[in-house]
Amino acid sequence: MARRRGGPVVKDGEYWKDDPAFKRLPLWARHHIEKLDADVEYWKAQAHAACTLGESNTTLWDFTENAQLGLPPDAKIRFTLAREPSRSEQQWITAGIIEDVPGKPILEIRAYHGLVLRPHSRNVITLEDEPI
Repeated sequence: MARRRGGPVVKDGEYWKDDPAFKRLPLWARHHIEKLDADVEYWKAQAHAACTLGESNTTLWDFTENAQLGLPPDAKIRFTLAREPSRSEQQWITAGIIEDVPGKPILEIRAYHGLVLRPHSRNVITLEDEPI
């Protein structure tokens, strides 16, 4: 079985519970490890279920892994623009989908102060918090 620092790993379909080192552990330790393993699998499933796209109209796109994570429907997303923690409560922009007219969702963007909108091209704009 392949090993790495920290314990056994799965290789060629082998399961870590079949490792002789695991089998030499006391029964209480094996049960505890198995319970922890089950807990990890449970929480992975919960996280996956919470992040699936489903019926949500709001997703987070992780460009580094090219993956989309679902957020609750109609979630509002807040971006903090402050570089200093002391100013973070005063420099933010919030974006979310609202439906003023049924069947016609629109993107609403709010800021603590004001917004400066700078068009870059036909389909790209930049929004900045208005200077204080």
